[in-house]
Amino acid sequence: NVYEWLEGILEAMAKKHQLNSPTFLAKNLHLYPDFHGNRSPLADPSMVGMICGLTLASSMQDLALLYLATLQALVYGTRQIIEQLTASGHNITSVLMCGGLSNSSLFIHTHADALGVPVLIPEEQQSVLLGASMLAAAASGDYADLTAAAIAMAGEAQVYEPQKDMQRYHNQKYAVFKKMQRDQKEYKHIMSEI
Repeated sequence: NVYEWLEGILEAMAKKHQLNSPTFLAKNLHLYPDFHGNRSPLADPSMVGMICGLTLASSMQDLALLYLATLQALVYGTRQIIEQLTASGHNITSVLMCGGLSNSSLFIHTHADALGVPVLIPEEQQSVLLGASMLAAAASGDYADLTAAAIAMAGEAQVYEPQKDMQRYHNQKYAVFKKMQRDQKEYKHIMSEI
């Protein structure tokens, strides 16, 4: 499993540096992940990826660090979307995660810690199929509506709670993430004069 392999390297690095979590290893490596534009919440297709903190090193440890910085950047993108939803009147109290990266313990914990809400991982591995089944059950009239079908069919989930001691780190990294967005726009403005 590639996630376990990379995360094993990060765990060993954290232990070597006497850190209580691999999270802190990417303190000085920042990534902005919109390599194909931003859909939400900026809706700016001209946005591109950015990396700050690269060195000439090319070891497996450096690959693992880039993986970690990428995970964190993806989470900060989610955090920005949730902030926009909250500003629009929604109340997000937890996040349900499914799909390939939900197999990464580090990705799950990073979401919980950076978002400050519990992350739920459904026991049902085929969540997309289950969702389609819920739609069919509601459409067929077996349940009064989609909410009733979801409540009846959803099943159990494992809950990952946020670790409060990670909050300051993620707040700082998130500030860098948003500054990278602003800086990229400023670079475009500067170069538009040519």
